[in-house]
Order: sequence, then C-alpha cells, then structure tokens
Amino acid sequence: MNDFLDIQSQAHKKVIDAIQHGFPVESRPFDRLAAEFQLDSSSIMDFLHQCFHQGIIRQIGPVFEPRKLGYVSTLIAASIPDDQLETVAGYVSSHPGVSHNYQRNHPLNLWFTLTVPTPQAIDDYIQHLKSRFHLDRVYSLPTIKMFKLKVRFNIADNPEDESESLEPDNPHLPPKVADSASEINISESQQELIRQLQNGLPIEPQPYLSIANKINQTESQVIDQIKLWLQHGVIRRMAARMKHQKMGYRVNAMVVFDLPDDQIEQAGRQLAAFPCVSHCYHRPSAPDWPFTLFAMTHTKDTLQLETTVRQMLENLHPRQHDILRSVCEFKKQPVRYFIEPVSQPSHRLLNFK
Repeated sequence: MNDFLDIQSQAHKKVIDAIQHGFPVESRPFDRLAAEFQLDSSSIMDFLHQCFHQGIIRQIGPVFEPRKLGYVSTLIAASIPDDQLETVAGYVSSHPGVSHNYQRNHPLNLWFTLTVPTPQAIDDYIQHLKSRFHLDRVYSLPTIKMFKLKVRFNIADNPEDESESLEPDNPHLPPKVADSASEINISESQQELIRQLQNGLPIEPQPYLSIANKINQTESQVIDQIKLWLQHGVIRRMAARMKHQKMGYRVNAMVVFDLPDDQIEQAGRQLAAFPCVSHCYHRPSAPDWPFTLFAMTHTKDTLQLETTVRQMLENLHPRQHDILRSVCEFKKQPVRYFIEPVSQPSHRLLNFK
C-alpha cells in the first residue's frame, strides 16, 4: 500500500472508506465526519489534502446518472494497430464525453466509455473514428442491465461487505424515492450548479458555500438541490473517487463471460457478490466478441486475481471467458455535462476535431 496510507491511523483510514460510500451533504460536512470518527475536523481536512497531493483521491463530488440529464452512455471497444494506439487514444481522450479510456491486453485493445446527448451521436462518433483512423472493428456495447456499481476500495481493517450488490443509500440522507421518469428538465441555473459540482468539492469547512458563492445561490439552495437530486437518482452518490492503484489495488481486469441468455440474471447476481468486483453489467455481443457479462475486478496482486477468476468459473460454468487486464490508463475523470450553451444541444459533447 502507499507509504502515506500505511502510517495513517485507523480512524483516518475509516474516513477514506466512508467517503467512498457517501460524502455528507450539509453545511459543515467535515464536522459531521469528525463527530462520527472521533477526530478533529481540521485533522480530517489536512489528511484529505494530503490524499489529493499524493494522488490517492481523484475528486470528491457527485456521480451523475446520465439518463436523468438527457444523455446516453455506452462502452466502446476498438481494435487499433499498435503504431496508431497512442494517437487514437489521445484523440479519444480529448472528447469531453469520454470518462474512462484504457488499453487492454486483447486484439480489441482500446476500451472507453462515451456519454453524449443522443444515440445517434454515438453512431456518428464511431463512424467518425472509423473514417478518420481507417478502423474496421469499433463496437458499441451499451448496458442492458447493471448488476453492480460499487466503487469502494477498503483500506481500514474492516471486513469487506460481500453481500451487497447495488450501491446502498447514503446514510447521511433520506432514502431514495421511486421515480419512473428517465429524464428531468434541467434549468439554466441548475446546469450552472452541475458545471460547478463536476469540478469537485473544495476541501474547506463549508465546501457547498464555496460552490454557492460562485453561482450566486445560497448555501441552503445548493444543499437542498443536491439532496433532491440524490433522492431522485439524478446524482447516484456524492463520494470520493479514488485512484485504486494508490490504494494497493494494482491489478485491474475486465473479466468477461459467454453465457446463455437464460443464465445471465443469476450469474450477474453471483458476480456482484464478489467484493473485488466494482462493476457488473450485461452487455450485447458483437462480431468476433461473444461475451455478454462483464465484471470489472480489482485485486492487490495477480495471484488474487487468478484465485478470484477460478472461483467465478466454478460458480458460473460459462461457455467461454476471457480476462482483459488494463495495460495503460489513458483517461479517468468525470464526464463534463452542459459544457456548451443550451441553444446548441445537438452539438453538445460531439467536439470533433
């Protein structure tokens, strides 16, 4: 593990574990954490500043649900010639709708997520890439069903929760409410709040007040809006995003399975029960790509990965499987929503160069 984290107290490590789950949405969130973990709020802020400096924390802020904001997302896999890989990866990473971009050890060697305003924009971008770089194999693999989204890396001496699949409700907030609407109307003032929030919260006693001052709103308006968005699923969670390699999880692999359709539901739930699986999705197959169940798996070493995959296979008995390890992380950061004027929605996030 990172030397800085090795020397921290268990109480400080528990703060890191907790804020990956949910960061308090109230006027003085660090006072709440201090009371919860019997620490001084200044000590917590100093510790978190060091975590940012060490590259352990990427950002503290919201994870938005794209559908609720009127966007669509997909995972794209592409086969890129080795001599073009860095050029294509750099070009893809420049797109503000690309949040994750990785090289993996497979003939389909570039994998990235794309979030844009319309399904047509996804098709247009794929055709654009194919044409610009003379590519043959570029596939969109959108989510059919999510079985797990729980990005949380345990560093305190606490047993990991092996039973939980989907993210639990934030303990600092009222429970989520049922909401069937797939998209909500976002006013211009709300868009401005989103633009500020996606830059992350500052580490200071009243971070929401700092955000409010930048957009001429009151602190209570900002807090109330965030809570409402959390309740209705516009924000999946307010939390810390970590650099997992700095947390000691140095092996990152996308483990994929080919299963009959009638076995995917049960298999997805079984994979979701593995604590080292952060994401588990059912996705469509593609030409020369028969795999439809994906499990993003993070372990501390190769032996742990091999043991985990062996246990998965014993449970699932797939027709075939593959392990795509991350070779290079080209980009990992939140999507930038509403970065262009509302008057130009059809061009938002296309950003062709």
